Amino acid sequence: MKPLLAALIAALAFVARANAQPVADHLKCYRVKDTLRLSGTLDLNSPQFGLEPGCKVSSTALFRRPSRTST
Repeated sequence: MKPLLAALIAALAFVARANAQPVADHLKCYRVKDTLRLSGTLDLNSPQFGLEPGCKVSSTALFRRPSRTST
């Protein structure tokens, strides 16, 4: 009985994943020229993610912001 139940759960999980719709991209990207030549490594600490050691920072090429959707 347990193998049949495991097979049923696996089949339902596959069907649920196959029917999932992709999330529409809601960000608009703009090219920017960053005159600040920034590069380095630092440790970040945030309440949401905790300690993230060894994060690399550098200048940017794109600026992303939420796009407006027309309904």
